[in-house]
Amino acid sequence: MVSLQGLALASTFVSSINIFGGFLVTQRMLDMFKRPTDPAEHNYLYVIPGAAYLAAYYLGSMYGASKLHQVGNAECTTVISFLRELNNDCLERYCPTGHLLEP
Repeated sequence: MVSLQGLALASTFVSSINIFGGFLVTQRMLDMFKRPTDPAEHNYLYVIPGAAYLAAYYLGSMYGASKLHQVGNAECTTVISFLRELNNDCLERYCPTGHLLEP
C-alpha cells in the first residue's frame, strides 16, 4: 500500500520537473529573438537571495529558533522589492526611452 506522504512526495517531484522544464523551454524560445547587440543577461543571480534565505532558515532552525516560519513574509517582501528596483534600474540603463515599459 502506498502511503499518502509517498504519493505527495512523488507528485511534488514530478511537478517540480514540469515547472523547471517550462522555464527551460521558455528561455529557449526567448533566446530565439535575441539580437547580437543585446546586453548580457545575468538571470543566475536571482538564486543568491533565495539561497541566502534558505541557508538562514536552515541555520536558524538548526540552532533552535522557534516560530522561524512566521518571519518569512517580511524577508520575501524585501527580496521582491529589491529585485523590482534592480529590474527598474536595468530597464532605465539598457532600454531606449521609447521602449521602456513601466511595471
